[in-house]
Amino acid sequence: ITSERTRVADMRPELIAYHYSAAGLGQKAAALWLEAGQLALRESEERFRLTIDEAPIGMALVAPDGRFVRVNRALCEIVGYAADELTGLTFQAITHPEDLDADLALAGQLARGEIPRYQLAKRYIRKDGTTVWVELQVSLVRHGDGTPEHFVSQIVDIDDRLEEYASLSFKADHDPLTGLVNRSGLLAALHRLAVANADGTHPFAVIYCDIDGF
Repeated sequence: ITSERTRVADMRPELIAYHYSAAGLGQKAAALWLEAGQLALRESEERFRLTIDEAPIGMALVAPDGRFVRVNRALCEIVGYAADELTGLTFQAITHPEDLDADLALAGQLARGEIPRYQLAKRYIRKDGTTVWVELQVSLVRHGDGTPEHFVSQIVDIDDRLEEYASLSFKADHDPLTGLVNRSGLLAALHRLAVANADGTHPFAVIYCDIDGF
């Protein structure tokens, strides 16, 4: 037993040296893993930044209280603000008052988990005071504990689309020569009146006049 103890004692320096060598290798491996993880995180953040900044539509990260946290160039062009100006504002401040309640109600439902996302046509007030119609799509990113971290908003300028629709609607309901309401427009107006008077509380009359014999 004594000789065995002596042999083990003689090996102790080698065992100690091996232990610290293994520990050193473990520390190096951990450092390499940490460095690789940090690199992957930086690359992921850069891809995310480019996804937002270079997107052809407006994009924004919005805090739960409505503050713009991050905005891209397309959104700045839509609303006429520089990025540093816009990140000093809330979406409430640039939303048309007539559209704000609907937006806030949907954002509240999203934050409470009642809906997974929402879409809304609304008006923004541009920096120069004019309004612009946009189509807004919003989703939500949550913290690990489930509390809201930020909204992810996608914004598309639909001003031109609405103007084109209004023009087509006018042409469909009006005579191209006189600009007067045509038969289709008259029937549509009568239908709206009939629907509004479905309960009989708002009676109306129709007077038909022959223009040539008026």
